[in-house]
Amino acid sequence: MATLTEDEVLSALKQCYDPEIPVNIVDLGLIYGVHFEDAPEEKQDVTVEMTLTAQGCPSHVQIGEQVKARVEQMPGVRNAIVTWIVRGLLALLLVGIAVRMGATELLK
Repeated sequence: MATLTEDEVLSALKQCYDPEIPVNIVDLGLIYGVHFEDAPEEKQDVTVEMTLTAQGCPSHVQIGEQVKARVEQMPGVRNAIVTWIVRGLLALLLVGIAVRMGATELLK
């Protein structure tokens, strides 16, 4: 089975754009990771972990559809999965929880 590499997927994703910003999603730093899982018939399932340009970005559906379609066009891909990660928000929530619990020593 010919397997794809992360670099090949990232290169393909350079054709995907946030419609409000004329820079591709890879160069914007929106891609956090690419993971591969073997699938039947010598194919692969590819998961792309990414974030949004801004919390509540109205274009997230369109961007996700672009990513899924572009990866699924690649040879040997059975299925592409987009996983949204909102790391900034999660970090903010954890700080808020630590402060409310009086566990500020965890923030040091």
